[in-house]
Amino acid sequence: MAVNVYANAAEYFIAGIRRDRNEKRKNHIKRRVGDYIQRAESIKSALRQAKEDVRRKKRAVFHNGSNGVAASSDAVSARVRQIFASSSGTIPEMKWNEVAGVDAAKSALEEAVILPSRFPTIFKDGRTPWKGVMLYGPPGTGKSLIAGALASHAGVKLVSVSASDLVSKYQGESEKMIRGIMEEARRQRPCIVFIDEIDSIGRSRKSGEKDSTRRMKNELLKQLDGVGAKNTGVVVLGATNAPWEIDAALRRRFEKRIYVGLPDEASREKIFRVHLEGEPSSVTDRHFRRLAKATDGMSGSDIAQLCREALMEPVRELMRAKYFKRVRIRDSRTGATRIKYVPVKKGTRGAVQTTMFRMKGNDVHCRPLTMNDFVIALKRVKSTVKSGDLKRYEQFANEFGGGNVVRGDADAIRTMTATDDDAERGVISRLTSWLWGAQSKDGVDVRSRTRLPPPPPPQQQRRSRRRRVAVPTG
Repeated sequence: MAVNVYANAAEYFIAGIRRDRNEKRKNHIKRRVGDYIQRAESIKSALRQAKEDVRRKKRAVFHNGSNGVAASSDAVSARVRQIFASSSGTIPEMKWNEVAGVDAAKSALEEAVILPSRFPTIFKDGRTPWKGVMLYGPPGTGKSLIAGALASHAGVKLVSVSASDLVSKYQGESEKMIRGIMEEARRQRPCIVFIDEIDSIGRSRKSGEKDSTRRMKNELLKQLDGVGAKNTGVVVLGATNAPWEIDAALRRRFEKRIYVGLPDEASREKIFRVHLEGEPSSVTDRHFRRLAKATDGMSGSDIAQLCREALMEPVRELMRAKYFKRVRIRDSRTGATRIKYVPVKKGTRGAVQTTMFRMKGNDVHCRPLTMNDFVIALKRVKSTVKSGDLKRYEQFANEFGGGNVVRGDADAIRTMTATDDDAERGVISRLTSWLWGAQSKDGVDVRSRTRLPPPPPPQQQRRSRRRRVAVPTG
């Protein structure tokens, strides 16, 4: 420590003064020794004060002192305000129509979030809006994009929360963060609290897990749907890629479960058109249909990566080119013409041997996108979703809900309902005929127990016998 160094130096100087006979040098050493002793004393006093402050803070926290609790509460409140202030830039804002390939999920979110916020008079009494909505499905299907588009379309505040915002190394601070975020969301209602990767903090509770993790889960369950939790105007939107790992109690809190699956052929074609909008290309409608058929089993993220890979092919041609030619290019947006360099083969008239790295950025022209670029990109980009994972998602949807009712299922349900109605009508018809025709042997009606008049005798059909008359002849 510095105190020991200063003390030892002072002792050495004092020992040297006793043997030194030069008065001038002795006075100079005495002044330096005084400075060293003064510095050592100041360091000792600072160390004592620091130890006392640490001991006082530990005592206040241990006994729930007002200073420790107030400091912790202020830190949590400041962190909550920071999350709400920076939540606008966490998820990219998109228009509702730009999110393609998830029409079933969008229609379910419209009735769960958008309609209650725009038409609150309709949702009253028994028709109450959903408090929790869980989006689950394979990765890359656009669950986070749906959350951003939903907030902008509904016109409400969106707060994005992750596991790093909630989990803390200090005991009890994770529960305070969850409670503070939900209380702030209630104050700023209507509000959407989006928790991405909800399975990271809401896994099934086990006997061997830590006590702090269990308390955090219990606080989350209490804030979502517990005694005194009035979440009117607050929707908790969760997204996960592993819904089967979520705790049963937390799964029950998410009343509306929506399966965001892979896009179909029409949706994939729409995704291609969205990503290539504004890009100069020679891709026609027939090419878009071919691309939609060739990308069966790909997610929206895979298709976006495929488009980026195809768009890089013209750039790679520029990088490989050794000869360029000056041509006049017309800008499709402004209509102005400009002389630029395009890659050509060796021996072309007017070709100049150079590379694109020797030119300015505005002097190089990148050719339009073609179908051949997608053919090359399809050999490099493959689907990231396995068929076994899709079966697991479908099994979860069939067991806990959230799947889409396709036309075949709707026809089967309609046929089953019609069969049940026919059987019910048959039973009612037989029961009615029995009641109206039920009579006892003594002529008393079973329904009213009143004596009925005797039935009329049956009309006997008599045969008319013709009398034979002998007619005389002769």
